[in-house]
Amino acid sequence: MAKRKPASTATRAKISAALKGKKHPHKGHAVSAATRAKLSAAAKGKKRPHAGHPMSAAARAKLSAAMKGRKLTAATRAKISAALKGKHHKGHPVSSATRAKISAALKGRHYPHRRSHAIARSRRTNLLRARVYVHRNKLRGRVHVHRSRLRVRVGRRLTR
Repeated sequence: MAKRKPASTATRAKISAALKGKKHPHKGHAVSAATRAKLSAAAKGKKRPHAGHPMSAAARAKLSAAMKGRKLTAATRAKISAALKGKHHKGHPVSSATRAKISAALKGRHYPHRRSHAIARSRRTNLLRARVYVHRNKLRGRVHVHRSRLRVRVGRRLTR
């Protein structure tokens, strides 16, 4: 099928003037359940038109401004609350059967090194920071480092 030639600006102006003040012909008409089912089936498997195209900062700001100060009615809030009851919002819900399979697969595995490595790494980091702090502030002789904690001697007492 050949592409249609775009309408001239004069033609577009005429069309615009003819449509001014008129409502869309389908505005206010209810769509039957059968039609909605057909539309749903036609859209299945197709990519959403705006997928992968993030909103611009200006568009986000405009949307934010439009939603500011909007108050939900008590009835709406109750509906939202009822819809979210018993659902967790991280990842996707997993059935109890799937959870049992995951548990069985992980049984007998032991990772004792993970926690100790994290602790050792944080201690090393803290000691390095302490040394840098000491050298920057010329506090040699007035610093006490114990269990990766740095304490500076001010007068007679140690501070954190």
